[in-house]
Amino acid sequence: MLNETMHKQVDQAFGTLRRAIQNCADDVWRVGTGEYLVVARLAFHVLQAIDYHLDPKPTQFDWNEYGLDWEGSDVANLWDRERTLAYLEEMLDKTRAFVDAPAVLLSEDVQPRFFVTRLDHLCYVLRHTSQHTGEINALLRQAETKVGGWL
Repeated sequence: MLNETMHKQVDQAFGTLRRAIQNCADDVWRVGTGEYLVVARLAFHVLQAIDYHLDPKPTQFDWNEYGLDWEGSDVANLWDRERTLAYLEEMLDKTRAFVDAPAVLLSEDVQPRFFVTRLDHLCYVLRHTSQHTGEINALLRQAETKVGGWL
């Protein structure tokens, strides 16, 4: 029952983010309010954070693997929607596999000060994804573009 529930929550969170990215017009993808509120930047940040939190060895995670700094890279260097959607699918597969590993979910975390179990990371991922998907949808609304919706 827990496995089915978590898969449902994961699929819904990723589905909303996917639709928001798909609905984002080209002229909105790399622009926004200031340097932070840029759809391409927020989308990459969400996905990279998932990659980190669900990594088997998060303390050894390579934040520079893709040559991008979600906060500091020039918007022209951020990924296009196609590459971002491909990363989303990679992270969805990674998240589903994480949910399917109950021994991992309930194992102690390597950072007990912040997380008790690896399941805490999954819960954090869902909250974090929802937070930034909401920001992306707000940017889409401001641009009078169709938003990602809600499941």
